[in-house]
Amino acid sequence: MCRSVLFYLTISFLFTTIIFSQDPPIEWEEIPLADLQMTSFPEDSNATAVILCDFGETRLDDDLGLVYKRNLRIKILNENGYDWGTHSIYIYTGRYGERLNDLEAITYSLDENGEIIETELDDDNIFEEEISDTRTKYSFTMPALKPGCVVDIHYRINSESLWNIRDWTFQREEPVLWSEYRIIYPKNISYAVVYMGYEPWAINEYKEVKQNFRGSTAFRVGENATCNYYRWAVKNAPALRDEPYITTISDYTNRVNIQLAGYAFYQIGTKQILTDWKTLANELLDNDNFGDKIDPGEVEELTSGITKGLVSSEIKMEAIYNWIKNSIVWSGERKVFADYDVDEVIEYKKGNSSEITFLLISMLRSAGLTVDPVILSTRANGQIQELYPIISQFNYVLARVLIGNKEYFIDATDPLRPIDLLPTKVLNVKGLLIQEDNPVWVNLSSQKSNLDKAVVNVNLNPDGTLSSTLEESFGEYKSLSLRREIGNKDDIDVVKDLFNTESSGFTIDSVNVSEKDSIGLPLKIQTGISSSSYTQLGGDLIYFNPTMIHRLSDNPFKAKVRNFPIDYSYPRGNTIVMNIIIPDGYTLKEKYENKNISVDNYAFYKRMTVINGNIIQIMSKFEITTSKFASTYYPYLKEFYARVIAYESEMLVFGPIEKTNEVQSSEE
Repeated sequence: MCRSVLFYLTISFLFTTIIFSQDPPIEWEEIPLADLQMTSFPEDSNATAVILCDFGETRLDDDLGLVYKRNLRIKILNENGYDWGTHSIYIYTGRYGERLNDLEAITYSLDENGEIIETELDDDNIFEEEISDTRTKYSFTMPALKPGCVVDIHYRINSESLWNIRDWTFQREEPVLWSEYRIIYPKNISYAVVYMGYEPWAINEYKEVKQNFRGSTAFRVGENATCNYYRWAVKNAPALRDEPYITTISDYTNRVNIQLAGYAFYQIGTKQILTDWKTLANELLDNDNFGDKIDPGEVEELTSGITKGLVSSEIKMEAIYNWIKNSIVWSGERKVFADYDVDEVIEYKKGNSSEITFLLISMLRSAGLTVDPVILSTRANGQIQELYPIISQFNYVLARVLIGNKEYFIDATDPLRPIDLLPTKVLNVKGLLIQEDNPVWVNLSSQKSNLDKAVVNVNLNPDGTLSSTLEESFGEYKSLSLRREIGNKDDIDVVKDLFNTESSGFTIDSVNVSEKDSIGLPLKIQTGISSSSYTQLGGDLIYFNPTMIHRLSDNPFKAKVRNFPIDYSYPRGNTIVMNIIIPDGYTLKEKYENKNISVDNYAFYKRMTVINGNIIQIMSKFEITTSKFASTYYPYLKEFYARVIAYESEMLVFGPIEKTNEVQSSEE
């Protein structure tokens, strides 16, 4: 009888081990010769390295802790890929912390005879650094790095806490041939799993399996426990390098994020860790560092003085906003929770983002307005997943004011920003409006079109020299960024950078910047520009590119494909009117065609040319009318930019007037 039970337990344990660890994609210390012989990666000519395989697995041990194993194998293609030979491993070292074990690493290469050379990482070259009271970093650089080598790294992390389960990222800055992650845990434990990314799964598998446990784990979940088994893999993932018009690259990376949601243990009972958004909102309102920091009574006298004599809610709101942004300095910290009360923020005249927002809410409520906090994740911090209420995703707080049926979202951290202009860091993100028993998801976006308008008058001389006057007014976001620059630079230096004068061969003759301090109005720049080298001469012909400012010369979209959205933050564009005086005795030799191209009216470029006597007027307009495009638009936008670049490189050609040559106004 005893022998029979032992046999059953042994078979069960072996079966579970096989289920969990069968068919690993790579074996430690087994390097295929083909991997070492690889000299290039034709699928991506920009690749400096290739992740051949990244394999990880997590399981529960007999002490109710987690065991995480990883095997990472990388091909170094050239010297630019040596960064992939340096690695850091971070572990949590606080209460119920983690331990790094069995770290091994080998560099493989071929000698001149084609023989494999193995160089092991010496333990003395593994450096331990205490980052904080609860974080430790182990770092090392692989030995014997050279183009063509393969590095193989293997380690294990043991954790005393169920909280410390590892997430997994399947995509990197270089191509990944295979990335796989497996986890197994008893059904008595609940983990919330969130999938992100745009690459298809090679494997996305779930099943129930049995696993034998001993010790404290067996006591809590049973000796022969039913377990959840997950296996995910991505094959041939392209390099995910930083690209223009994105939030943060991590938003588009294939990954799984995992967090402990709860457990039900024998002798202990049930513990629910992740609840719902309603519960989270109510807990925030009761939190000492969130809801309790909103205190209208503490600022009643100050608010009354600021709003004295003001009647409408909108005017009161703006008066309070202006007082805070001009009186309280933002520390630069982006936080959901506040350390200081509103009276301390007023006393110190400084606060983090939440402290300034809680002061704003307190004063607005004191003035009788309906206002609530909105928590969010800034663009650089990454997208929010709405499936599970995890507060650590958020890093910022705004105020939502409701006047009648109109909503106002306000952030008072920047003295240069008008009340109706949200910071770009919160555009096109979702926020959670925190109200008791009724949290609501809201979309934050800009209704501003941000259109710049310029008029350029050019006197062109027969010797190719030119003089011109330029006046430009800027849209809301460009005005904001220029006001910041003007605060740190001389006006002339701002103008040089803005119009790219040095590389264009322009000399700045005069500069006048108006509306510097009128933050609700467009900033304007008037400048005089001259040049003796901008035009090109060829025989008796003068070649002149009329796109003197803001010329598009480089396509921002260089990748062959893009599987994630194009996010411009806000609509944008510019209109430029060029008035060119033709030199005496000269005429336009070649027709300057009108142009009109668009991408579903969400992106368009127009150019119109009219000749009136000795003046050529060219009006060009470039505009992006939406803030976000689906990835399906990528090839069309890429082609759109390519065509605009070609159009804006075209020259006007002037030559001496001939009696038989008469050029009419060009029409499309």
